[in-house]
Parts: sequence; structure tokens; C-alpha cells
Amino acid sequence: MNVKTSKNLTYQKFPTLPDGSDVYSSPVKSIIEKFDFSDVKLVLYFKNRYIAEIRAKNLEGQRELNLVAKKLKDFIGKPYEEILNFDF
Repeated sequence: MNVKTSKNLTYQKFPTLPDGSDVYSSPVKSIIEKFDFSDVKLVLYFKNRYIAEIRAKNLEGQRELNLVAKKLKDFIGKPYEEILNFDF
């Protein structure tokens, strides 16, 4: 399962500023600092102060999101692009 190809997850292609402005950051330059996880969404916080969300569309998406969240600790310090392309 890959975040980009999953039919059960939605994700932000580009991290944005938390103030809601439409200022985007490159997924390659956004390095993960920490994250918050709930049953239906995963919020990623990056060192450049940008954020991105990955959301579950359905019950199967919740299972996939849980799998991503369990392995996300290994991605601290890595770019957002790696998470989107990783085979979970």
C-alpha cells in the first residue's frame, strides 16, 4: 500500500502554512518533525513550519492510516515525499 496510490486515503500534495494561506512548500524540502494521529486523519508537522494532512475516506482507509502512523516514527527527519511514495 502506497499513500499516493491508495483509493482509501486522501492527502495533500503540497504542505501548506498552518494559517490557511495558499502558500505551498515542496514535498522534497518539507522534513517531518512530528505528527498527530486520530482515527481518520494524520497531521504532519514539518521543520519549515508547514503542515500536511493524510485522511481516511472509509473504514479500510482507517486501517491503512493506522499502518502509516505505526511506521511514521521511522520517518522523522525525512522528507514528506518519502512518506507519500513508501510501500507500507
